[in-house]
Amino acid sequence: MMGRQEPDAQISLQLMAAKPSKVVTPGSKNSRTRARITNADGSSAKVSDVLAREIRNLILGKRLQANTPLPSESEWIAQTGYSRATVREALRLLESDGLISIKRGPGGGIRVSHPDVGHATRTLGIMLALSNATLRDLFEVRKLLEAKAAEVAATAATAEQREKLLEVSEAKSFETEVDFHRLLAECTGNDLFSLILASLH
Repeated sequence: MMGRQEPDAQISLQLMAAKPSKVVTPGSKNSRTRARITNADGSSAKVSDVLAREIRNLILGKRLQANTPLPSESEWIAQTGYSRATVREALRLLESDGLISIKRGPGGGIRVSHPDVGHATRTLGIMLALSNATLRDLFEVRKLLEAKAAEVAATAATAEQREKLLEVSEAKSFETEVDFHRLLAECTGNDLFSLILASLH
């Protein structure tokens, strides 16, 4: 069982009006994780997916900071009335998204985590691998974005940022080339530029 923790804010989940209906497969060892819930539009979804979405909305909606303590596994079970297997699956999904970190044992618990650009890069890599896009397509998109980033950075960058950009551009190595593209995006003052360009390198 996960270690006990004391959230620094009262974080709770509004229980969904719809109740889950279990779909049990005879002989299945994991039948508890097959519970499904009926949405307002009549469609159905795994309860673990719905619970993960609700907790995700809670984290994003409240803009919880990284390392904010969240209710323990047992507390989520008590709040939702769902099985331990369902709650664990929901937490596993959130952990794979990079939205929470789970540490077991003394001093452990569930805490908010903020995904880094690596999550976006891995997701984009998978999508590109499964699509018909080529490396040429990727380079063309990156070239277009960087041209626009350079245009914006020309007016938005601070004197200190311009000096650093010039310093990095004069160095010749793979590492400094990556740093140059990262700094160029930062010079725009637009976080979305930074995220997108970083995920393309």
